[in-house]
Amino acid sequence: MNKVNFYAIFKEYAQNMDKPGNIERKKNIIKICKDQPYLLIMPGYNKSYYNEAANLIIDLGYDVFKDNLEDLLTWLQDENWPAADKVIDFLSSIPQKELITAIKNVLRIAYDDKDDFWIYGIEHLLRNAELFEYFYSDSEFKKILEFSDEINS
Repeated sequence: MNKVNFYAIFKEYAQNMDKPGNIERKKNIIKICKDQPYLLIMPGYNKSYYNEAANLIIDLGYDVFKDNLEDLLTWLQDENWPAADKVIDFLSSIPQKELITAIKNVLRIAYDDKDDFWIYGIEHLLRNAELFEYFYSDSEFKKILEFSDEINS
């Protein structure tokens, strides 16, 4: 399914959370996202629907999103975005080995982009997932984490 069609379905679902018949929309979204999970990651870049998307991501679970961890980490580019805390909690609950690989790749991208806000969001995840010391003990990632601290001091 293309993004435009999916976002129309998702928008209808998100706007009708408390209305009868929405259970069928949710089932349809879940069915679509089992094959195309990336569609739920910041859907349509419309922040008013991020909470519903994060709840569905949590419902679908790690197995559905294991190939999209780096995409999920883009949600942390701004910790003030709705549901960033839910995404951090979700990511903190997945197997650390897979999470570490994704974080390493994304931290390098954030550093190359000089995106200290993103690094700061990932730092929050590292603390929540109890991985901060692991990354801080590696000279490459210590440098990246210190870059964010220097900018935000």
